[in-house]
Amino acid sequence: MLFNERRLKALYHVQGYQRRIARAFNKKVKSRNLKEGDLVLKDNRAPIHDPRGKFRPNWTGPYIIKSIWSSGAMVLMDLDGLEFSQPINMDKLKNITPERLARPKTRKGDLGKSQSTIKFEIIKTKLARLKTRLGWPWQKLERKRRAKI
Repeated sequence: MLFNERRLKALYHVQGYQRRIARAFNKKVKSRNLKEGDLVLKDNRAPIHDPRGKFRPNWTGPYIIKSIWSSGAMVLMDLDGLEFSQPINMDKLKNITPERLARPKTRKGDLGKSQSTIKFEIIKTKLARLKTRLGWPWQKLERKRRAKI
């Protein structure tokens, strides 16, 4: 009887410790609300020699999420509609909006368009072409938005 009580006491202690560790770990977990059709940037951490050195971009893209697997992997496609051959883990992606991707930046006295304005317009036209060509998944998302209203 005494051994069973000691075992139970040790078991309760271990379970409490596991709960405390899980609570501390889960505080730092970021939820990623990514869904099909979202624009994302992909982490650029490949050990490729780049002449720009530490000034090379940390993110590449934008890409569109084509499908999501249950394991947290995602299949991406670029703005031209070309699908990636291998899935990418959700941890390597960052959600963006077209407006956040390239905000128009102009200075006082600038008569011409800035580089970011031109880039923003190119992305908008590519997205519009892709939406009309594929018709997927924006039609589904727009139907859901209309249903909520």
